[in-house]
Amino acid sequence: SVDIKCSILRIIGKHACEENKQILLSVLTQYKNSEDWAQAAVAATMLENYSGDSQVTSALYEAISSPNWYVRKNGANSLIEVGEYDEHVNYIANGKDRYASNALAYAMRNRKESGT
Repeated sequence: SVDIKCSILRIIGKHACEENKQILLSVLTQYKNSEDWAQAAVAATMLENYSGDSQVTSALYEAISSPNWYVRKNGANSLIEVGEYDEHVNYIANGKDRYASNALAYAMRNRKESGT
């Protein structure tokens, strides 16, 4: 079931290593535009544990353009957590991708309100 798969992804995500990163990236890539979005949303969240990894950053930027709100939201939150959004924030905010700009703005507003 999807719930079991998401639970497994959460466990995998708590143990950061190259093999687990590749699994999370694969799931995010495979499901980010799918009706089976839950796995991609969890993978996007768990990728927050890979700060400074350009492959992760690239996948998270793609995730914030997903048609699914949860995938966008979790991807944006993870981008902020890994600290890799600053250099592209203006490009996204002023770009033509409303999904991406809205997701990033939402995540940044929530981060500011929570004080983290």
